[in-house]
Amino acid sequence: ASVVSNIFNAPVHIPAKDSDGNYTFFSNYIGGNREGDNPLYMVENYDVNANTTRFLGSAFANFKIVDGLEFKVRLGLDYRDWRYKSYYPIKSIAAMSLKGSASQLSEKTMNVLNENVFEYKKTFAGKHQISAMAGFTNQTENDEYIKAVGYGFPSDAYKYNNLGIATTQSISSLATKWTLLSYIGRVNYSLNNKYLVTATARYDGSSKFGANNKYGFFPSVAGAWRMSEENFIKRLNVFSNLKLRVGYGTTGNERIGLYNSLATISNDKDYNSGYVFGGNLVGVAYPKNISNPDLTWEKSADVNLGVDLGFFNNRINFTVDIYKKKTTALLLNVPLPTESGYTSVLQNVGSMENKGIEFSLQSTNIKSSVLSWTTNFNLSINRNKILDLGGQSQMFAGWVGGGNSKLNGGNIVRLAPGKPVGSFYGVVWEGIWKSAEEIASVGTMKSAKPGSARLKDVNKSGTFDANDCQYIGNPNPDFTFGFSNEFSYKQWSLSVYTYGEIGQDIASFKRLFAAGTAVYAPDRRERWTASNINGTRLAASAGYPAMINSDEIYDGSFVRIKTIVLGYSIPVRKLNIGFLESAKISVSAENPFTFTKYPFYDPEINSFGSSNSVKGVDRFSYPASKAFRVGINV
Repeated sequence: ASVVSNIFNAPVHIPAKDSDGNYTFFSNYIGGNREGDNPLYMVENYDVNANTTRFLGSAFANFKIVDGLEFKVRLGLDYRDWRYKSYYPIKSIAAMSLKGSASQLSEKTMNVLNENVFEYKKTFAGKHQISAMAGFTNQTENDEYIKAVGYGFPSDAYKYNNLGIATTQSISSLATKWTLLSYIGRVNYSLNNKYLVTATARYDGSSKFGANNKYGFFPSVAGAWRMSEENFIKRLNVFSNLKLRVGYGTTGNERIGLYNSLATISNDKDYNSGYVFGGNLVGVAYPKNISNPDLTWEKSADVNLGVDLGFFNNRINFTVDIYKKKTTALLLNVPLPTESGYTSVLQNVGSMENKGIEFSLQSTNIKSSVLSWTTNFNLSINRNKILDLGGQSQMFAGWVGGGNSKLNGGNIVRLAPGKPVGSFYGVVWEGIWKSAEEIASVGTMKSAKPGSARLKDVNKSGTFDANDCQYIGNPNPDFTFGFSNEFSYKQWSLSVYTYGEIGQDIASFKRLFAAGTAVYAPDRRERWTASNINGTRLAASAGYPAMINSDEIYDGSFVRIKTIVLGYSIPVRKLNIGFLESAKISVSAENPFTFTKYPFYDPEINSFGSSNSVKGVDRFSYPASKAFRVGINV
């Protein structure tokens, strides 16, 4: 359990420390027999730290072959060295049965990118401009991972600094590699700087895909008409820029895990997933993946139409883009029957549609020799829906706990044709049963007690049961926006960036995983009692329903001030600081303010990371950190 989950689930009647100043252990108190440690004890006694050393570097060279033709070579390196150390004390619930648990992890990653490109530029007859590019890129990443774990320590003094003294040690290691090869080409043509055409093509190959389908071809074409260069537009004396744009293009997605196309073997040797025979921990190996040699690129085809407008010598610029994108061969984990021995297999199934409109506005509000103020604003409206799931009527995703017999199997997301991606699925919370008379009158939950949860009979069968699920939330926002302002006055500068998402839902499971305990003050203040039959929360004796329901769906709209940066440029020349060309001092704040009605830590979270099918789920996620920095740039 994490610190965040234990904060939410800590029994409200048990103090963090007893009268002698010692940390309390919840299992020692009535009503406190639950898994997980006192969160204050965790913060001050768990020793968990991680650090990353990163090196970014690049080198490039340009060779002029003939007039207008150049050859460019670039080599980029991204090296990361990640170290993680943890120790859970002997008395902690997390490691009490193991008599202390320590680990050290090390991961080294080297990503090398090589680009080799020919570029050609030529102007003919003073009005035909052609530029072309052709090249080859190669990106490879090697990763090495080592993990050492120890269980059973004579004292907490050693922590993770002496794993050899542990009663049981376990060492594991892993090495992975992936490669992305790309052949690229682009041709641009311009006539009188009015009529513009661009054609591009990519032929990409990824080692992540199956032996039969490693490569994908992705062409695109775009055209533009710079109408502001036409005499009939110039005579209007309205636009400083007016350009119409239209484009069609295809792209590929290969952002999946490694070796998903292969039949792989996994192994374990630790107390969490290993086995003990004769008192000794032994390693086990077992099949992990089913091979899929046909696994290939997820492909998207995008049509867009746009217009750029500039006014008052481009002090005001406005852009509108309308787009429609269809994604096919979706990369999704398809569930498998339990008797197969596997949970799922990654396949290319189904299709999805995104369409929307985007607006952007840039303005130079003030511009003088000592004072300037510029503003940027953008607004995006997107709607998506699933078109097809490879012939299946539905797929569940986003397992959040519980057995597979619990209504929709303990999954928060139901994917189905015609529905937005990531839509939440569960039962509908109708409130609290106020009385035995009401229970008898409605008749859908005859075994319910006054003060317990009233759940909706969706299909009107007369009884609430496992068939009464429906869509209960949408994690996709109605619209998103960004707003930035930059000011400068003499040597001073100030920039403020704000953004927001409006209209999306968040699924949170703080009550579902509280094991029936009313850990929130509003739940206790507003609970149903025999003398308060209009109470809106569960009675003290009523357990929270062990199923996904609409009571745990919240409005996730928010507006966040992302960054504030105040800078001062030191006038080095006026101060006769000869050894400096420039110097700037800055003070910055990241995520200083968030405005939202979401009642928990952070509305901009997802416990499922970068999943393309599950989003907007808060299962005790850590909030975004606030940071305040002071820097100097010379």
